[in-house]
Amino acid sequence: MQIHIINFKVKGVTFKNEDGKDIQKGIKSILNEYKKNKYFDSLYGGYTNKEIIEYDLNISEYENVKLPARLVGDEFKGEECLKIYLKTYNDDYFHVGYAPKENLEEIAEWLNRKDLKCDGSIEIIGGKYKHSEIEENEDYEEIEKVVIEELTYGLEVTLSFYNDEVDPNIQKTREGYDVTNNNMQNKGEQFILLKLIISFILIIITIICLINILII
Repeated sequence: MQIHIINFKVKGVTFKNEDGKDIQKGIKSILNEYKKNKYFDSLYGGYTNKEIIEYDLNISEYENVKLPARLVGDEFKGEECLKIYLKTYNDDYFHVGYAPKENLEEIAEWLNRKDLKCDGSIEIIGGKYKHSEIEENEDYEEIEKVVIEELTYGLEVTLSFYNDEVDPNIQKTREGYDVTNNNMQNKGEQFILLKLIISFILIIITIICLINILII
């Protein structure tokens, strides 16, 4: 059962990482590798250009895409820090920045809980995005079309802490479902029994009528 969630935006994504590599270029390269290998089910949230115009959407290429994250404690300029790594398609990890200082105490407190497990994921923010614009054609008629622009990549980490217990709400739903099934089954059995009784009575009535006819 999920116990606690921590969300924060990664700091330092516009600089070079611990290996001296440009983080923005690294993020773009990693995403392109995932895309080339058809890792994503859909891009731009699965919306077509027609739907983007119809619903007036502003949607990023990696809308709602989440990739595995790794957190590593370290020191930077004599102070404790928490490095954030993005998992590559080839199962390596690329340093993409740091957790904000104001979140370090809370993160450390929950990561030190031995009774809980933790899943970390990174959501992609920014990059290419589509939106609709109205332009005039050669006949001075206004037409609406989809344009693509590009922003700096940002990253948002979600840490989910959970134990092995089943969520009470899920369990309640399951129990309710089972009870409903049992009730339906009981009602079905009662209906079949009633049909058999009626059929038996009809057979008896038919036999009695035949006997009366033969006697007459």
